Amino acid sequence: MTNEPMTVFDAATAAQAVGVSVSGLRRLAPIYEEVYGELPRGGRGSGDSPRLWPQDAAARLFSARTMVAAGQYRSVRDALLAIERGSAPSADAVAALGSEGNVAEALGLVLAEMQESRALNSALRVELAELRGQLAELRTQRQPAALPSAEVTVEQDIDDTIVTMAERPGPLVRAATWLERWLRR
Repeated sequence: MTNEPMTVFDAATAAQAVGVSVSGLRRLAPIYEEVYGELPRGGRGSGDSPRLWPQDAAARLFSARTMVAAGQYRSVRDALLAIERGSAPSADAVAALGSEGNVAEALGLVLAEMQESRALNSALRVELAELRGQLAELRTQRQPAALPSAEVTVEQDIDDTIVTMAERPGPLVRAATWLERWLRR
């Protein structure tokens, strides 16, 4: 991690970078914060202080708006979620789509990303199949322990109780003898 200071814009500069008015940026801010968390605030307090826009936040918002304008996503929120998940085209591809005359370059970038995604998908499928095989092997190796039947356990408990009662002096001896005869019938 580098110790370089983070470039932060005020609302007017960020709005210009994103390509919207300041009020438009204010309307987009809650959508951005829903996906990426709260933006830093300037000023003394955190309540009513104006938002500060890190350069990467402005770039994400610009990319999201460009993808919506290109028809790739229905809303800025959907585009931001796709960028967050890593399923959106790269910023280079979005920038190339945004400028006229670079359609071939943009398609090349998108195609390269698709091929990369397919290779990753294939590798993940192989890994998943291996993990499923290992899981099946572990399941066959693990044999459940044989549990004694409930009847045997109850009978053993009764026998133990009778023996304990018979060992004590007094009326319990007679009760234990009577219970033992009654159970043995």
